[in-house]
Amino acid sequence: MQETPEYPIDIQQEFERIQSPEELLMFMNDNVEYGFVGKNNKVYTHDDKDWDADFDREYFLQSPEELLERRHGQCWDTTELERRWFTEHDFKPKTYFMMYAKEGGTKLPTHTFVVYEKDDKWYWFEQAFADQRGIHEYTSREELIDDVKKKHHDYAAQHRGATDNDFERLRVTGYEKPVYGSNPNEFVANIIQKNPALLNE
Repeated sequence: MQETPEYPIDIQQEFERIQSPEELLMFMNDNVEYGFVGKNNKVYTHDDKDWDADFDREYFLQSPEELLERRHGQCWDTTELERRWFTEHDFKPKTYFMMYAKEGGTKLPTHTFVVYEKDDKWYWFEQAFADQRGIHEYTSREELIDDVKKKHHDYAAQHRGATDNDFERLRVTGYEKPVYGSNPNEFVANIIQKNPALLNE
């Protein structure tokens, strides 16, 4: 079993020295891998054969400090680290949750992401979604959201069997800072509870 490695560098201090979104992206690319550390302390990487079987039981939402310590997180975790940095640097970020609204539930992927406004432009900051990693510029928030939806669905169609009909059920909502330590069901349920329109088909 792969254990959480030890790192000699004070990663928290390095994080505190970041001065721009571009530096934040480089820092995360260098220090955060896509995955999660389970309650059993096992490191699950993106290609781990046990991910799907263990996720509901082992995953918990990490605080930014826990993510920096463990250096593995999926989009729910990385969004919280990004939220913290952008908030502390006066960007007034907005965080969004994306899911497919299907009766009886679905195994299609969710996604969370951070956006911010600067100089009358909108930016999608993305680190966890490897195919779209980067800082993407838009003329409006609506254009940004539409593009993220399209790219998320293209990924879900290519890798998870999503259909054209599923795209009509893809919902996006803003959400506030969640409860750290939440399991997957708690994380999603808390967002739905505050945004019941997510379930409208």
